[in-house]
Amino acid sequence: MWFKPQSLQALADAGAWTRGLMLYRSQKALSLDIEPLKDHWLVLGEVQGTRLEPYEVSIELSLMPDGQVDYWDCECECPVGSQCKHGVALLLKAAYQGLQLLGGHAGSRTALPQLSPPTPEQVETMRQAAQARAQEHARMQAE
Repeated sequence: MWFKPQSLQALADAGAWTRGLMLYRSQKALSLDIEPLKDHWLVLGEVQGTRLEPYEVSIELSLMPDGQVDYWDCECECPVGSQCKHGVALLLKAAYQGLQLLGGHAGSRTALPQLSPPTPEQVETMRQAAQARAQEHARMQAE
């Protein structure tokens, strides 16, 4: 595990997280490349969406020493354009395959425990929690 995917969930839109998780689980994240930048990472790849050609996705990613996502900034060719489900799917692929791609040399993140992908029950629990957070946010904005 390169980083903790749950920390990405906290920074992603609930809908993008749920749909991105489904794209990842259906193996729609087709390619992955990770390049180190000065103080963060560049994650590049293609994710199959609804159009015939896959979307090109580019993400700048910063990780904290404990394996948490500090921030992510995604650009995608899809109509949403940024912070989308395609970016979530690509980062999930990076979380689970990044160390292998980097040859296990990703600094302190190599010491993270191996985590398995979430079960369908965990996905549903996360979806319900995200929906509750979104409803609470909407309620607070309405006030």
